[in-house]
Amino acid sequence: MKNRFLFLLLIALLTFPPISSAQNPDRESFKEWVEKVTNRTSEGLSDTRHPNGSVIVGLDGRFQNVLLARQTPYGKVRIGCISDSAQADSFLDGVNDFSRYLFKTDIGTSDTKTAARDHGMSESEYIYYTKLIENYAERRSSLTNSTISIVNNDGAGEGFNDATPAAPEGGNNGATLGAQRLNVFNAAADIWESVLDTQIEIQIQSQFDPLFCTPTQGTLGSASATTIVRDFPGAIHPGTWYHLALAEKLAGQILVPNTSEMTATFNSNLNGSPGCLQSLRFYLGLDNANPQGTINLLVVILHEFGHGLGFSDFANANTGVLFNGFPDVFTTHMFDRTTGKFWNDMSDAERITSAINDGNVLWSGPSVASASGFLNAGRDGSNGFVQLYTPNPVEGGSSISHWDVDTFPNLLMEPDFTLALPLDLDLTKQQMRDVGWQRDTNKDGTPDAIVNVQPSGIAVAPGSQTMITWDNNGGFDQNVTIELSTDNGETYPTVVAEDVPNTGQQQFNVPNQFVARARVRIREEGYLDPAGASSPHFTIGDTFVGDRSYLDIDGDGKTDVGVFRPNPGALSDGPAPEGSTSQWWLLRSSDQGTRGLAFGNSSDTPVPADFTGDGKTDIAFWRPSTGQWFILRSEDDSFFAFPFGAPGDIPAPGDFDGDGKADPAVYRASSGTWFIVRSSDGGLTVIPFGVAADLPIVSDYDGDGMDDVAVYRAPDNQFWLFRSSEGIKAFQFGAAGDRTAVGDWTGDGKSDVAFFRPSEGNWYVIRSEDDSFFAFPWGVGTDTPAPGDYDGDGRFDPAVFRSSDNTWYIFGSTNGFQAVPFGVNGDIPLPNVYVVGS
Repeated sequence: MKNRFLFLLLIALLTFPPISSAQNPDRESFKEWVEKVTNRTSEGLSDTRHPNGSVIVGLDGRFQNVLLARQTPYGKVRIGCISDSAQADSFLDGVNDFSRYLFKTDIGTSDTKTAARDHGMSESEYIYYTKLIENYAERRSSLTNSTISIVNNDGAGEGFNDATPAAPEGGNNGATLGAQRLNVFNAAADIWESVLDTQIEIQIQSQFDPLFCTPTQGTLGSASATTIVRDFPGAIHPGTWYHLALAEKLAGQILVPNTSEMTATFNSNLNGSPGCLQSLRFYLGLDNANPQGTINLLVVILHEFGHGLGFSDFANANTGVLFNGFPDVFTTHMFDRTTGKFWNDMSDAERITSAINDGNVLWSGPSVASASGFLNAGRDGSNGFVQLYTPNPVEGGSSISHWDVDTFPNLLMEPDFTLALPLDLDLTKQQMRDVGWQRDTNKDGTPDAIVNVQPSGIAVAPGSQTMITWDNNGGFDQNVTIELSTDNGETYPTVVAEDVPNTGQQQFNVPNQFVARARVRIREEGYLDPAGASSPHFTIGDTFVGDRSYLDIDGDGKTDVGVFRPNPGALSDGPAPEGSTSQWWLLRSSDQGTRGLAFGNSSDTPVPADFTGDGKTDIAFWRPSTGQWFILRSEDDSFFAFPFGAPGDIPAPGDFDGDGKADPAVYRASSGTWFIVRSSDGGLTVIPFGVAADLPIVSDYDGDGMDDVAVYRAPDNQFWLFRSSEGIKAFQFGAAGDRTAVGDWTGDGKSDVAFFRPSEGNWYVIRSEDDSFFAFPWGVGTDTPAPGDYDGDGRFDPAVFRSSDNTWYIFGSTNGFQAVPFGVNGDIPLPNVYVVGS
């Protein structure tokens, strides 16, 4: 049959000694058939372009994997997977045992190890599918309308319509043989629907036909996708081939009208007849039983449907050629760590080499990476990527589209047949999520989401108990895992609760330690998404520490001493834009380590902020002459640049959308307008607020975790705040010559209006709680104010840089007085860069 990407189960039971082609003319026709179905080229297959932009190709029966078996002199059976006629001949004639992935088995024994082998899969894979069957049995009575439908393609009196009376078997109460077969197919469809959500009906054109079968060899059946598609509406990756069922799920529409998404054909002769595979028959129960002399049809169909739904690739490992010159959704996640390249970025020659780069080609999908931590071998510890099977030489039917045999503990979908594993070690369902089968419980075309995760934007007492709460969008109701981050969401190493019912709340035993920026994440158990995290963060401590921490280079919740040196000459220990001559010097509070690097020029404006959301301030500057932003990532010291703004603008970054990342923003004084690029969605926010003489003083004045647009009007000594939650507020506070020092001086999670008066060396603060003010002396008139939270207690501390002796004088609200020699005359203290005034 045409237009199928088949994963065929074929059993050929040949008694020892092996039978040659001369002795058995059927071997010649078999060889011709293998050459046809294992063709892994696109030669002669044509593209069909549709008005919606999609490109569709029928596979015409190619790209099949064939499972063979032969009998040994000891009455055992060996089974192996082949992909060309030469391999078939070698295996069936006993020349090559393919010992890396074959096994001995007795057909029909009752233990799971041999039952798995009877069905042509690893024991862990068999356990995975039988567990799905168990779950199906528990919820069978509650099933509603299915979106995976079996289309009966049999004629009267055959296959699904066979009227032979049948006794109930394993919960299958169909009165006839045909009805029981159809019940098994429908059960397989229902089971897969419990794992994969789609709003578009998946039709599987199915039939039982009298396929080839003799006492010594025969065909079980096949299941396949009918079509592959690329460049359809909703495709996650453009120019990438997808199986039709997955493509339609992502597109939210039928892409190929009047066409079934999959097809399945199984052998009606395999029914206990002595003339077919020595009386072997399909077991038609809806449970996990494997009676003597049977093969569990439900398990086999589950496996075959899985390949047709997305666990397969379309590349040619021998030639390196991608299908019709385009990658597929499987190769998209293949990464070669030797070359540092993804398969889609390689040339054909590079893919040929990579296909035999044993142990160094990995699956890079985020869901698999997040769930792979249990592996002791076969996993890259730096990123969680898992090794794929790429032996030298290429092993057709096994290379690329299986996990590596070196993974330990062993995994489902390895090419060899491994020992049993607990179900929660399986990575197949995560791989399906990686290729695009997103959770969509109510099947409305919108992926499920977890939102409104609390606590956020508050302080919780160390050692206390608090309630974690969240909301589920899209009807999401699967069990969840709850994790704690103590580094503002960069990592989530602490499991609060694992695999718990999705009730929307969970009691939380708060660690007995101070954490400036903590977050909790709720995610579907076993997956990376759907997931939701506290936004903004919360603080484990007495007072909330806001996101706007001036110059926290090491992410420990404390402001660090640091300077920008405009004209020192070149210095760098990392990448920098060409021609960088200005220096940044940093003193980390966490370990007192220092660092110097060249980044920018004397005419640039320093704008340090956490642009990447890892809880650490990124070194950054804005170039007034071009409106370019240059940001040095704290994670890896790589930098990126982009244009935003125009000459005459004033850069004023802040986390205006509350996602934990600073947003590039400029205040255009000529029009009194703010322009903000939201990091959460890349959208532009335009806010008219201010007049020509104003200077931006961005901070979180209402404590909602989002920075607020605000200006200081120096000629009138006025502070104007446009609070995201509480609206506009204005103060007249100060006198000519004052320098702003806004920040959370009282520790209530809200920034206070404040200034430093050089003429007196005094600081003045208006409390956000009640608008009362207080004042205190710290510094002298020639000092440069550099306020910040130097002791990490959630309250701003007065600090000055005294260029006459190159010393910082800090008075911590918890740690008290510090004098820190750091810098030279002419340096600009970095905590001062957002201080403004006349």
